[in-house]
Amino acid sequence: MGVLVDARRSRAAVLSRRLGAVALPVLALGALGHRLGVVGSDELIIVIVLGFVLATAAFAAGVYAIADIWVSGAEGVGHAIAGIVYAMPALALLGLSLYATAVYPALGDISTDWSDPPQFTATPDSLPSDDMAAYADEQNAGYPGLTARLYGVDVDRVFRAVGDLVEDRNWEIVASVPPDQDGAPGTLEAIARTPIFAFLDDVAIRVESTAEGTRVDMRSRSRIGDDDLGQNARRIRAFLADLDTALAGQIEPADPESPAPSD
Repeated sequence: MGVLVDARRSRAAVLSRRLGAVALPVLALGALGHRLGVVGSDELIIVIVLGFVLATAAFAAGVYAIADIWVSGAEGVGHAIAGIVYAMPALALLGLSLYATAVYPALGDISTDWSDPPQFTATPDSLPSDDMAAYADEQNAGYPGLTARLYGVDVDRVFRAVGDLVEDRNWEIVASVPPDQDGAPGTLEAIARTPIFAFLDDVAIRVESTAEGTRVDMRSRSRIGDDDLGQNARRIRAFLADLDTALAGQIEPADPESPAPSD
């Protein structure tokens, strides 16, 4: 009568499943805690790094386990595959972050006008004036065509449309000064959050009447880090595109070469 011998179970496979099972929850709980104010921004960065490390380790252990099982005949291929699958969402997020780091310029402050950028009055404006030209050159290279809007619409109506879009996005308005009759521009400042981890970003929008029409400039600045992975430029592009849509039913955007309509 033969003797049954239990096959060895791959420890790497079990480790892969365990690490992979906690990688995404670590990231999700960190993001939720940050939104609720329980986890600070500095602590969230540590949590994000931890989640990425766990996912990477789970993937590596899973691949090693599958190779070892193929050679030795050990058990545990299901655990290894599960670990790799569990790790994939976190690894996909890591991959997108690395891709954005490689593709977009390392900037944390974006504006449609660096010769006279909208200013932050409700939060400190820490950008030295002698850095503005460098910011403009890098931004123009990385985000060509990110410029101000000109509309053949009354400045007050444009300012109201800007406010409506900010409220629709649930940004926290921290300062709002409508344009006045003496020609002073209207300004609006708000705090926005990044989509996944809810990092806080500052937004400043200026609406002013010019000879060419009503001009809208926008600035978006990250509070954490000097590389926003393209988030601020995407925010500005999306906002101005929605503003185009909101005002298109009233009057088409003004041609900068044409004189402004007389009152």
